[in-house]
Amino acid sequence: MYKSRARRWSVVAVVVVGACALAGTAGATTPQEAQGQSFLLNRIVTSVQQAGPNTILTIVDTRLYVGTISGTSVDTLTVTVDASGGFGFHGTSLCSCAIAGHPGTVVMTINGKGQPDGTFADRRETLAASATGAPDGVRLNVSVAGVGGVGQYAGGYHFEG
Repeated sequence: MYKSRARRWSVVAVVVVGACALAGTAGATTPQEAQGQSFLLNRIVTSVQQAGPNTILTIVDTRLYVGTISGTSVDTLTVTVDASGGFGFHGTSLCSCAIAGHPGTVVMTINGKGQPDGTFADRRETLAASATGAPDGVRLNVSVAGVGGVGQYAGGYHFEG
């Protein structure tokens, strides 16, 4: 009798552990494509500094997204322009947007580079646990490329649960 009770409890334990493991991924979605356009709506330069031949700017951009991501973001960027006019930038984006129709707020990191002719390319990724509202748990990773204030974005996203 003791062996069968112990065996029953071990079976129950295996079932409970398995159910808990599945519960963590039950709400996760498979990776999906994200694509669309972004448009610069407003730019405010909040500071300008010289560091040798480089100019360092702090910029706040307001951007409109259409496509898989839809809504507006406020991007706070540090931009370093070298003597040739090329530039590198990094910062964060606070996006009040819907991702695949799920509205909320998402924080993304931004890292990119640009050329003197105004062409640019950057990478935007959500910070872990930064989403609120319906996109809570979203993981977004897109590349943006464009010229001036208009960009095309493409990448992927999924919801973790």
